[in-house]
Amino acid sequence: MAENVPDKEKSESIFTLNYIRQVYQNQYLLTTKAIEASMDLLNDLNTTKVTLENMDSIKGHNILAPISNSSYLYGKVEAGDKIIINIGAGYMIEETVEEAKSFVSRMIEKESKYITELSKNKGELESAILDLNYRLEQLSNQ
Repeated sequence: MAENVPDKEKSESIFTLNYIRQVYQNQYLLTTKAIEASMDLLNDLNTTKVTLENMDSIKGHNILAPISNSSYLYGKVEAGDKIIINIGAGYMIEETVEEAKSFVSRMIEKESKYITELSKNKGELESAILDLNYRLEQLSNQ
């Protein structure tokens, strides 16, 4: 026996809304992960900024310099007037401390704006998911 047309349309609508909701939920998870990664980068940039602001106080002091993810080398800060800074994609440049401070400040501002944009998108996705949940509940109760 064939389904009547309204039941078939209802079933197709529920299927479509569930599919759209799943897509939005996946986008929501990806956006959350992107925010977390950006927050990690922002924390690193802020740590770099603080270190750059205190360069004068570490001249002549012993430090641990990373040589890999889990290995360090003892070192002594001799000259603190120039540093090598990662500008992205594995590229490094030598800059004065003031130039590096300026670069890091610009990166902090850029990353903060990006996090704000991602957070806005995350909120919009959350609203869309809640709306879809409501619409699905309404369809199910008909």
